[in-house]
Amino acid sequence: MSRAPAYAPIIHAASGLATPTPAIRATLSRPANNGIFIADVLGAINAASAIQTALLQRYRTGRGQCVDVSLMDSVLEARS
Repeated sequence: MSRAPAYAPIIHAASGLATPTPAIRATLSRPANNGIFIADVLGAINAASAIQTALLQRYRTGRGQCVDVSLMDSVLEARS
């Protein structure tokens, strides 16, 4: 699925982030939209960190890096 298009609501659903907690599950017929695109925020934080690390290595060694950030990995890391 690495080539499939993704955006926050899809990642939220696929990762289980949109699943309501058992306490409120009985009152909902479908997952509630929290209005905050957590996957996008976490992906941006991870990307910024990876870019800074790649720039530091370029400064120290003169060699570049390939930065690849996954929204799903960002959300799953935060959930663990």
